Amino acid sequence: MLSLPKTVKLEKEYENEILDYLNQRGDCLAFKVNTMGVFDITTGRHRSKSKYDLNGQADITAAFKGGIVIFFEVKKPGGRQSPAQKAFEDRLKKLGNRYFVVVTVDDVRKAINESL
Repeated sequence: MLSLPKTVKLEKEYENEILDYLNQRGDCLAFKVNTMGVFDITTGRHRSKSKYDLNGQADITAAFKGGIVIFFEVKKPGGRQSPAQKAFEDRLKKLGNRYFVVVTVDDVRKAINESL
């Protein structure tokens, strides 16, 4: 009997699980900023990015009660940060911010426990 290959989750699915968890906590507002270019059907091309769109920006920004903000870069298992993502992380950490590379909700829970 043939077994079907395991389906591999997309990074977007991990992001959605994490966003659902964060926003259901009750002490957090979590959101994703779309940094991909938007396709304009009226012109047939992508709109240009703002000069303030940052390359490598974290996938999720989470603002917690008490003024604590945590940035999460979501990767699927085995995924690695791009050079732009590492540079963004370094800039944030130099400013004293919290930034974590995560895969699962459990990773996020650990990061929150370290930060709150």
